[in-house]
Amino acid sequence: MSTIINGSSPSITFSDSTTQSTGVPAPSTSGNVLTSNGSAWTSAASAYVGAKGQSFTSGGTFTIPTGVTALKVTVQSAGGGGGSGQGDGQTNGGNGGASSFGTYVSCTGGGGGKCNAQGGTNGTNGSITFGAGTSGFSAGGYVGMLPGYGAGGQFNGGAGAFSIAFITGLTPGETVTVTVGSGGAGGTSNEPPYGGAGGSGYVFVEW
Repeated sequence: MSTIINGSSPSITFSDSTTQSTGVPAPSTSGNVLTSNGSAWTSAASAYVGAKGQSFTSGGTFTIPTGVTALKVTVQSAGGGGGSGQGDGQTNGGNGGASSFGTYVSCTGGGGGKCNAQGGTNGTNGSITFGAGTSGFSAGGYVGMLPGYGAGGQFNGGAGAFSIAFITGLTPGETVTVTVGSGGAGGTSNEPPYGGAGGSGYVFVEW
């Protein structure tokens, strides 16, 4: 027995002209998935986060896609520059720049290392602040493991802070300002060891 599936309505028409509902809703918004509530199917935005992504190695604007209300955001701030070690004209390393995803999560950059002439200390590590509707993992001291690490020299710059944040309750179409910190400049002097520049930060958004 042949059947005809009516694509515009959720039903199947049989060869004897009888019609039976399939129980499948209209597609609705592009990108939606079928979700069961136990008794019926509905068309809704996927709750899975991580199927798509956008990376930022410099500042910009992120627009929350249609149907998306939750994001996973990875933020790395920049490392501080290393301080110079000896010789004349010694200078401290520069501070690393902060990276942020709007007001939802912000990571301060690592502090610059102080040169030998000014006490010779390593820079402080960055810190993390979560905004409303945001939770996740954070750490402030991944020296040498991530792009935001503090640079070498006689005295290391501080490591940039790192966070993996989960943000809920978002509004599709909302725009979020993304800031990406630049690495701190290395300290200088008239002879080595010179301070190295800190690594730059990044922001990666998944949905």
